[in-house]
Amino acid sequence: MLYQRTKITAIFLAAFAFISATANADVIPPALDIDDLGAGDFVSRVGDTFTIDGTAFALITDFGPPLTTIDITDVDFLLNTTFDSTNGIDYFFTGGSVTAGSYFNTTVTTLSISSNLGLASFSADFADGGRIEGGFLLTSGDLSGDFTGSFLTAKAGPVVPVPAAVWLFGSGLLGLVAVARRKKTAA
Repeated sequence: MLYQRTKITAIFLAAFAFISATANADVIPPALDIDDLGAGDFVSRVGDTFTIDGTAFALITDFGPPLTTIDITDVDFLLNTTFDSTNGIDYFFTGGSVTAGSYFNTTVTTLSISSNLGLASFSADFADGGRIEGGFLLTSGDLSGDFTGSFLTAKAGPVVPVPAAVWLFGSGLLGLVAVARRKKTAA
């Protein structure tokens, strides 16, 4: 009996992990459009601290095409987080804070950065359920140590909710497991 429960629990957890992995979230409108709006290095890593210092200058209302935006008064955007680990390709940072004027003030749960030919892309989840996605040009160093970057471009905002079909698939799978368990106990 304990073996059956363990097996059913393992199947359920595997299905849930599959559902979670296939339901990637993307930033949706309304989202802040973030840029460096000037010359200089606006992205850096010094020691274990990764910083993005940019400007939120527009509110994206539709990703288009065409991209629809509303100009807003420029707002300082600041993200600070701390190095956690690497798998040799991606670099992971955790904790830290994110502020964008009165639009949001939250914390980072996980941020990942990868680089290809000097172009770096990053994404981070916020504790309040939001997300930031973007990229920059590495101007000195590399992701494994101290670096600086410029030509920052990013969008930050709410995320796509997990589709209802994915949750229905999970509950249907759980129902099938329960039916199989009843049949097995009846036999």
